[in-house]
This record gives sequence, C-alpha cells and structure tokens, in this order.
Amino acid sequence: MRKKLRTNILLSDADQRKEDNEMRRKKLSRICSTTLAAALVVAQFATTGFAENVLADEATSVTLSDADFTGDFWNDGVWTLTPSTWDNTSSWKASDLLTNGDFESADTTGWSMDVADGVTYAVKTDSWMTENATNFLNLYNGNSESAHFGMSQEITLPAGTYKVSAKFEGAEGDTNLTLTAGTNSIEVGQTTGYNTWKTVETEEFTLDSESVVSISITGDLSAEYWGDIDDIVLYAYTADENADSPEQEDTAVESSVYVEKVNLTDDFITGADVSSYLSLYNSGAKFYDYEGNELDPQGFFNFLAANGTNWIRLRVWNDPYNSETRVGYGGGNNDLAAAIKMGKWATNAGMRVLIDFHYSDFWADPGKQKVPKAWADMNLEEKTTAITNYTTESLNALLDAGVDVGMVQIGNETTNSFCGESNWEKRCTLFSAGANAVRAIDENILIAIHFTNPERSTNYANFAAQLDQYRVDYDVFASSYYPYWHGTLSNLQSVLSNIATTYGKKVMVAETSWAYSLEDGDGHDNTVREGSNDTGQSYDFTEQGQANEIRSVVNTIANTTNGIGVFYWEAAWIPVQYAYDENGNLDDEILASNKIAWET
Repeated sequence: MRKKLRTNILLSDADQRKEDNEMRRKKLSRICSTTLAAALVVAQFATTGFAENVLADEATSVTLSDADFTGDFWNDGVWTLTPSTWDNTSSWKASDLLTNGDFESADTTGWSMDVADGVTYAVKTDSWMTENATNFLNLYNGNSESAHFGMSQEITLPAGTYKVSAKFEGAEGDTNLTLTAGTNSIEVGQTTGYNTWKTVETEEFTLDSESVVSISITGDLSAEYWGDIDDIVLYAYTADENADSPEQEDTAVESSVYVEKVNLTDDFITGADVSSYLSLYNSGAKFYDYEGNELDPQGFFNFLAANGTNWIRLRVWNDPYNSETRVGYGGGNNDLAAAIKMGKWATNAGMRVLIDFHYSDFWADPGKQKVPKAWADMNLEEKTTAITNYTTESLNALLDAGVDVGMVQIGNETTNSFCGESNWEKRCTLFSAGANAVRAIDENILIAIHFTNPERSTNYANFAAQLDQYRVDYDVFASSYYPYWHGTLSNLQSVLSNIATTYGKKVMVAETSWAYSLEDGDGHDNTVREGSNDTGQSYDFTEQGQANEIRSVVNTIANTTNGIGVFYWEAAWIPVQYAYDENGNLDDEILASNKIAWET
C-alpha cells in the first residue's frame, strides 16, 4: 500500500495541546519527499523521492515515485520527460516598468482615467470575493445607455519583446472593452458574473529601439454594466545571456515532473526550514539517499547541501517544556540546544543558518504571541532588557559553537503582536531590543522582521511604515506565503517590491509550502484535505502541482526588487510511523505510539 506523508504536530502538555494544536495543524499537509533535497522542489527542480519511517523495531515504508535526479538541482537545469520539447534559454518575466497594475496603492496612481459622465470607478476590496482578496479597480456605468470608459499609461520601454495581461470580472454580458499594448489589441469579451475572473493577454510585440508605449483598457460600457479589473502585468521576454556558450551543459534529466528552469544569482537563498528534524530523528524516523543508504544526521545535512540547499532555517523557543514535569510541549521541542546541534551539522555541510527567535516558549504566529513563562510578569522595560540579554546570550552561544549564523529573525509571523504587545510603538521597542543586540555582536549578520497576510490591502505598506517611523534597524522584510491564505503571487511581488524601493530593504519568503496529496498519514486533520482548502486553488495537489507552486514562488521572488530568497517550511516533517492499517483504517495503537515518540 502506498503511504502518503503529512504534518504531525502533537503536544504533551494537556492545556498547551488544547490551545496550540489547532494553529499548528493549520501549517499544512505540505508533504514533500522527506528532506532529501528535501521537498525543496524549488527553482529548477521538482523532487519526488522516498523515505522510510521506523519506530522501535516496527518499520513502515513511505514510498514516493521517481527519485531519479542527481547533481546540483538548484542550478543544474530542469526536470522533464522530453528535454528537446522546450527552451530553457529564455522566458517571460513580469516587468516592474508598469506602475500600479495591481492597484495596491489603493488608488489609480500611474493611470490616466478618461470616463464619460455617469461612469464611476474606485479602487476597493471585497471580503466576500473568494477569488481576489486584494485591491482591484471597480467600474460602473450608471447611465441608461452605453458610455465611455478609458484608462491608460504611457511607459518608456527599452528594445525587446513584450506582452500585457489583465484580469477581468463583472456582470454577465459583453464588457465592450479592449486591452491594448502598443499596436496590439485584444477584445476583453464577456464577463460571466460575480467572483468569476478571467485573464486576457495581448499578442507579443517587439521594439527595435527604446520607445514610448501606451497600455490601455478602453471601450463603451453597456448601460448599467459593472465590472472589476486587476493584475495588469507587462511581461518582457528575456534570453539567457549564456545560452550560446559552448561550455553550457545540457543538464535536463528525465522525470515524470516538469519544472522550467529559473535563472538564479549565486547568492540567492534556496533554503529549508528543518527545525523538526532532530526530534524526528530521535523519535525513530529514518532518512535515505537515492541509492537507499541510510543517512545519519551529518549525512542528512550533507545530502541537502550536495543537492543545492544553501541555507537552513531553525526556530528557537525559550523554554518549550512543562514547568513542573519538564516534558516537552512537542513540535520539535526546539530549544537553543537543539538549534546549536542542527546548526553545527548545517555549518559543517557548508550551509548558512537563519535563526528564527520566536521569543516564546512555543509557537508564535498571527494567532498568538505568548510571552515566555519566565517573562510573564514583566513590564515593557523589563521585557526589553530580557530580549536584549536573551538574544545576546543565545547568539553568542551559537557563534561560540561554530554555527555560521548569517541571519537572525526577530520574532516569527509578528503580524498582529509581538511578545505579548500589540501596540506598534511597544512592538517596535521590542524589535529594536533584539535587532540592536544582533548588531552589537556582528554587523554582518542580516536582521529580518517576519509578517504574514500580504493579501490584505495596505498591510505590508503599513507594517514597513511603522518599522520606519519607530526606527527599527533591520535588513530584511520577510513574508510567509501559503497560496490558499495569502493571495496572488503578483500581489506578493508588488507589495514586497514597494517596500524594497521605498525603504531600501531586502525582501524574501521565510515560509512557503504545498501538499502533493490530500491523503492523511498520521491520523490528525490537515489544513489541506478533502473538504478544506482543496477547491479553487491555483495548483493541483499532486507532485507536479507541488513542483509548480514552489517554482512559481521562487521565480516571483527572484524577479522581485531586492528579492534574496525563499525558505521551504518544514521539508523534513513526516509522520514517525504511518498510522493506517492495510485496509485504510486508523490504527489506534500506532497512533498512540506516534504520540509517545513525537511528544517526548
């Protein structure tokens, strides 16, 4: 029987389980093929490997298909069944030369508007619209007869080949609109009702020299027609500068998964969060290379590095243990000692390390930012001192142990609060305490602040403005991006580019993931399962779909202003033992043994 993997999050402390298990179960059924290069189906590759989980002497195989790739799959090309059928030397890339194509400025900045009397327009959001949670341009003809609507933008383009796409939604009927880019036009045609978006794309056009080009949407709206426009994107066709180099090796390999190559800079972060690895290893989970050789911990990290992973992300909790029994809360029991151990393995393998301080004893995320037990009764001034001291002592311990810390995260998903504080001035005081402690130790270590929900209108612009107002010293604005929660990639690119250009910050995705199956593996509901987040998604819940999602995220950040990289969240997290019997029924004994192994 083929076994599918999933996230396994169990707690040992009863009251911690009641409050915290729900949130972490939401973190995905994102199973990739164990960390063997580790579900990092990012950029130029898609991985489908195999793994085996063993608890005590009882072995349960977990088999995926087509673990047939070799070499540096981050940089070595693509996966395809028929390499001769596609061109990996060029691609279409979204350009940032068009202003405000997604209307995330909350107005029509950059566009010249030309409308008849009785025609109105406004940038808005709609909380009921499940297919678009971001800003869009709403238009309405309040006349009893057709009336003109027009919007245009003139931009100077260098010589090259281009095309333009845009999304439309509106009342049932013909829009009577035309999308034009340069001399190429295409009729938008019919819209089919509320919340049903369509994409329209012009034919490509080529400029022999630098030229001023007009991008426009114009036409005579039917009487009382309403509609919405979003994601107007200018694409440029780019060729690989090294395409004709005789030294360039054809590195495509055969596979059942196809991923178009993404051209990345040498310093682009192709990272993985493997914080649960040590706890899984201690619980009996085993990992293997492609030839079936069991990997010890150092071999595991070496294997990741050999296949192109260049950064490892490790979370750190202050004291993830019950204060009386000292039994771990679970979720990896990621204290400082665990981070040092895994950080040394990563460093020995030649990878850099991002330390993700939660400043909490357990999960810190948008739903909760609990103060550590030891800091529960502290006021703001006392917490500021505690964060400074804790950051200083912990970072020095990591560095003294030889861990190559290249980046430190001051808090995890601090969207709504941080370390018990929701007021922005107080939050920024605490951010600064951590950031200044890092700067005092090593000015070359990057400092990241991490948020979620880029899909909410003006969220990130406001967050960045608050950090700037209160003079938080940081380098990287980091975002989580889970497609079923966080909107479109074009919006993600837009809001991150805005921060990069406005404040000069680097930007990255600190967490992303995607499930290749809706099947359960450990007896606990996944966020992505039948009946939950399984419809209306942009990617299939298959190995190919997983590869497509990760490749899309990497490509987006690689083409975002100051984009420095992507981390795949918890690539190694698999069930300790498959919890279903040969008839597909949940085995209570296996489930119970999994709990014992994982919780301790």
